[in-house]
Formats: sequence, structure tokens, C-alpha cells
Amino acid sequence: MSSSGGAPASIMTAAIIVDELIRCGVQDVVVCPGSRSAPLALAFSEAAARGEITLHMRTDERTAAFLALGLAQAAGGPRRSRPGIPGGHHVVPVVMTSGSAVAHCAPAMVEAQMSHLPLMVLSANRPWSLWGTGANQTVDQRSAFRDTAVRTEGIDTATRRSDAWHVMHREVRAAVDRAVVAATAAGVRMQVQAATPEDAHPANAVELPFRGPVHIDVPFDNPLVPTDDDQLREAAQSAYRLGRPDGGSWTRFVGRATVSSPRVLHIAGHNAPHVDALGGVPTITEPTAAAPDVPIHPLALSLLSPDHVVVTGCPTLHRDVSKLLARPDIPITVIAENPGDYPDVAHMAGEVATTIDLAPQSRQWVDHCQSVDQAAAYAVREVILLDDLAVPSEVSEPVEDSPAEPSTLHRMTGLTVAAAVADSVHVGDALVVGASNPVRDLSFVGAPFDGVEMYSNRGASGIDGFLSTAIGVALSRQAAEPDSVSAPRTVALAGDLTFLHDATGLNVAASEPRPSNLLIVVANDQGGGIFEALEPGKPELRSHFERVMATHHEVNIKSICDAFGMAYRKADTAEDLVTLLESHAEGMPLNDAGATLSGSGDQRDQADERREPYEGITVIEAVCDRAHRRQTVESLEGRVAVLYRRQAQ
Repeated sequence: MSSSGGAPASIMTAAIIVDELIRCGVQDVVVCPGSRSAPLALAFSEAAARGEITLHMRTDERTAAFLALGLAQAAGGPRRSRPGIPGGHHVVPVVMTSGSAVAHCAPAMVEAQMSHLPLMVLSANRPWSLWGTGANQTVDQRSAFRDTAVRTEGIDTATRRSDAWHVMHREVRAAVDRAVVAATAAGVRMQVQAATPEDAHPANAVELPFRGPVHIDVPFDNPLVPTDDDQLREAAQSAYRLGRPDGGSWTRFVGRATVSSPRVLHIAGHNAPHVDALGGVPTITEPTAAAPDVPIHPLALSLLSPDHVVVTGCPTLHRDVSKLLARPDIPITVIAENPGDYPDVAHMAGEVATTIDLAPQSRQWVDHCQSVDQAAAYAVREVILLDDLAVPSEVSEPVEDSPAEPSTLHRMTGLTVAAAVADSVHVGDALVVGASNPVRDLSFVGAPFDGVEMYSNRGASGIDGFLSTAIGVALSRQAAEPDSVSAPRTVALAGDLTFLHDATGLNVAASEPRPSNLLIVVANDQGGGIFEALEPGKPELRSHFERVMATHHEVNIKSICDAFGMAYRKADTAEDLVTLLESHAEGMPLNDAGATLSGSGDQRDQADERREPYEGITVIEAVCDRAHRRQTVESLEGRVAVLYRRQAQ
């Protein structure tokens, strides 16, 4: 495992860690001798020889950790700082080998936690794959300080069989930066990298929520030493060249970011708040973010070329967004309330800020984004054939070079259900969305919506507990308006597997508080439809797909609703679904909707007749087809391009 310059992966990883720590303002390091930590010891020694850091050697890890603690306590004086790193306190790392050596740092870590001091344990480790094999000096060190460290990072690039350091170095640097900011930048109001003289005012200081000891665990594989001193120096030089050209940290932590580009794209992820400064910026928004002023459809992204990207919230949904955020040629600024906890999956964020100033956006850029957005919206509506949106005839006619024949796509799918639900919600409603396809489908049909509260469990993005979550949202909103004539309406949209996962959530006794205006829409395609459009759903794997991925089922959803005494209706067509949704939105009894219904008196058994269903929670089962899900998704991007070209002519 060698780097592109010939140095072993262990030496390159250590060189990058040391380079980034120095860029972060680290001025002292305490090192204990050991075989597994040799790459770090040599890298720090090389940096000390260049005069970039002060090296302290100790043979006892407990003594070394307290020495580092003392250095950290006194590090707040007028010492040199680095671009993008909070002033006032400096991290002091203590380096040791694997095994019980790490445990000797525990007393100092406890003191650092109680005193909020920036002590860093930088532990070498055996490759994590050796845990449990009987390999000497191999323990699970990553959890060694779980009760004392404010942040723990693991860096495993030294155990990978790759020499792609132009990519891997970002991961190393991002981990170091996160640890440093967690250790130094919290618990006090401090000025974080003033961008302008005005920013230096105390009112613009940033208050961060924690500060204290941190732990970085680094497994090293053989070889643990370079071939000679020249290779060690070359590794240090390579590490420096890979970093930011200005000598600053990979991710800069600033109080206020200033973006001068007139072609900015805003990515608003899960729970993104409304940011006034981004009001005029084209925005690709996830359903659970605040509704933007200039919304851009996620399918438009392939036709957009921003010069700068600003991220708020946590992007979780779209692969094209993930690809954009991994591009090294586009500067990325993340706006986060807590700079110690920010989204950066691809390790490409150039700066993290709490506020932002923007240059005026180019009118041509905004117009272009909105034109592509319009084409994307038309493409989606055209594919699912909902007639309630007037589609101009010049873009609704069949197109010869469309990537899929429209006739093969005209059927009720989860996308159809999402569009119908989206069209039925009104200002003042709440919409609770299940993970998997429903939240993605809603993003394709225009969510979020102004005046509609949006909820979804996107933190871990699991499908479990959905019905209970929806009931909780409905109860909370109901309790907030106790004097209202009718409870505020809550609509929940879920897939069939999500519904089945929490079917017992409907077990709400009549003696318990129950929602009185909750509508649950189940898009039932009899299995895991999301996998149809992902890699497991490709044609070459169909022989195994249905059993192990789609998990086809034939569960009777009506029987579940009957068992728990909840009202149930069924829609076999889009027209039936729209009728039911419109009736519920208008407060009409759903059995007057004229759709294909289940649960009428003729269909109930004797047990049902003895207990009328509770109408405060109504379940609509929308029968869907997932057979063409993959074809539909693949066709949409091409369709957007076709319609945009038509509009541009």
C-alpha cells in the first residue's frame, strides 16, 4: 500500500494528519514511543525539525497526557494562529501506541472534560479488522473515552489498499478539523475568523455548545516506517501540497461567510431553516426544509452549473445532490447553527459558517434555473398524467426523442399518489412523510409547500415507527388548538412496508387521547418499491430481486384497520384517490366520495357491525404498481432535458 509518491500508506496518513494539525494551529505535541505509533512519531519529529511544531517526548502515557493537559491550559496566550481556526485555545495532542497505553490517558481526559480543556488523544491502533482475532495489543480503542471525549474520530486510510491520496486526504483532514473545532470552539463566546472588520464586533461572536477533550484513533498497517529519511521528507511535502494552497485548514470555521459569486445554488436539506440572506438564491429543497423563495426541482440539477454551492440542513435524498457536493471544482459553504456538527459526507466543505453575505445573483442565472425547474415540473406531471395541472400543449405532446414511450408510463404509481396528496393539502395542514419512496416522490412533486408543516424521520431515515410518529404529530397539533371547532388536519403518506412496520401504532384505545383529524394514505405496491430504481433492481438481478429485495407480500391492509377499529377506504385508480382526498380536505364523509370503497356495511362481518370504525383516523389504501418504477425514474431526467430544449427553441 503505497502513496502516489512511493511512501507507505501509514507514512502518508501520518504526514497528512500532522500537516492538518499544524494548519489548525497546533504548536505542541507530546509523543510516547511505540512501534504502532511510529508513523506519527516520525511525522511529528520531521515537522519539529522544520521548526513547525514543538515536540515533547515522554515514556509514560499518564505523565504525557497530563503534560499535554498543562500545555493546553496555558495555550490561550498571545501565540500564533492559523487561518480559519478559533483563537484563544489550542489543541495539544498526546500520541501513543495501541493497547493499554491508551487507557493511561483516562485520568487526564477526565480532568480535561471537567475543565473543558482541548486535550487530544491521538492513538495508534492495529487494523480494525484484527479485533477479536487474538492479534497482540489489539483492543477496541475507539470507545475508550466514550464518556469523556466530546468527539471521537477514526481515520482508517492507512489500512486501505489504495494510493488515491488526492481523494483520501480530504477524509483525513475533515476528521482532524472536526476534532479540533470540537475541542477548542465551544462553551464560551469567541470570535471565529472575522471575515471583515465589522465581524470582529463582540455581537458577531459565535457561541458553540461544547468544548473539551477529543480522541482520534488511527489504525496503521505494515509497513510502519519509510525506507529512509528522504521518503519521510517527501511524504511531508506531498501532504502539504495536497492541502489548501493558502496554508489554512481544509475546512475553515468562520462566523460569517462572504460569497461573491453571482451563480450560487442553495441545497436545503432535512430540517433546513429559512435563511433570509438566501432568499433570492435558486434552491433545491428537501420536503422537510423551509419552503424556499426560488424553488428548483431536484431533477433540474443535471442541467445546472453553479459557481458556488451553499448547504443548509442535512441533504439526505438525492444522489445527484451528493455527486454535486463531492465535486472538487465547486466551492462549498455550509451554514450550520453548530459549527461542530455539520453535514459534509464527501469532505469537500471549504468553510462552515453561522451566517452568510451574498453578492446579488445574476438575473440570467436565476432565469435559467427557473426555466429548467419548469421543464422538470412539467416532465413529472406529464409522466403521472394528473390533469389538475394545466400543462402547455407545446410541452405535453409526445416527443420523438423521449427516452421512454409515454404509453408505458401511464399507470398509478407511488409518484401518482404523492402528486395527489400534494395537490390535496391546504395551508394550515401538516404532512407527515414516510422514508423510502414517499419522501422522494414528494420532492419530485413540489414539496415543501408554503403554509404546510412538513415532518419526516430523516435523521436516521428508518421506516419504523411511522404511524406512531404521525399520531404524535396530530395529537400535538390538536392539543395546541383546544378551542378550535375542528382539529387541525394532519395527512400522513407512507409506503406499504412502512405502514406494516408500525401497524400496532394504530392500537390506540378509546380511553386514550386520539387524533380526530388524521388521514393516513398508504401507497401499496406490495413490496419495497424503492429498490426497483436502485442497483439491486437492475434487469441482470431480477431472478433474486423479488424475494430478497422487494419482499413481496399480500397483507390485507383493510383487515389491519378493522382489527384496530380504524376507518378504511380503498382507491384502485388515481381518479378514486383524488376524489377521496378532496372529500377529506373539504371535511366531507369519505363514503360519499363516489370512489371505490371498502368497509361499507355490506362488506363488514358481524364483529365490524358491533363496533363502528373510528373516523378520526382514516386510512386510504392506494393500490399502486411498481413494475415500471425503474423505467419511470430513468425516463424523467431525459424527459427534463427534452422539454427544456423545446422551451429554449
